[in-house]
Amino acid sequence: MTTQGLSPLSMPHSWKHIGDFLELAVSQPFAGAAVIPEFQCAKVPRMSIAQYIARIHTYAKCSESCLVIAFIYINQLTKGTHNVGLTRLNIHRLLITSTVVAIKFSEDQYFDNSYYARVGGISCRELNKMERRFLLLVSYRLHVSREAFDKYLEVLEGKETVEEAKDEESSDGKEGVVHSLSQASFKTVSSTGDFGQE
Repeated sequence: MTTQGLSPLSMPHSWKHIGDFLELAVSQPFAGAAVIPEFQCAKVPRMSIAQYIARIHTYAKCSESCLVIAFIYINQLTKGTHNVGLTRLNIHRLLITSTVVAIKFSEDQYFDNSYYARVGGISCRELNKMERRFLLLVSYRLHVSREAFDKYLEVLEGKETVEEAKDEESSDGKEGVVHSLSQASFKTVSSTGDFGQE
């Protein structure tokens, strides 16, 4: 499967809101969140989340759809038994790892990890380790249905409010990071309940 068929006309605008959502998410961490050592930085990176996403998009040469899929993967980690907290110390590493996983699963062609490691500003050994850990965390469940993908696009395009998405996310009994943002009025951040997997 490639990402070419996933609502390509929406991509140039939608994916840029991912940074806005994640910026808000890391500014409001929720209590009891799990810390995964593999994704922890020693100090907060100087590059902003939005700048880092733009760097990945430019140099990883991935489709915009892959960035949305990476965003879906990250949200899945914040839910249920995973309960991974998003912080300024781990969001950059989660971004590069989830994007690499999305590229490899969705794109027909991709570079090796040594290239993506340079894009992300980390060592290849670190990326390999993070990729293995990431795949275990999501139990290798990487397929994203068109329905779920399109729902995320609606959120990113501001067609659904935080509260509406929060209610929908609750319907599957699994809370995601959107629950920590329930008081926010920002209209373009949230997520659906699952990957839409069969």
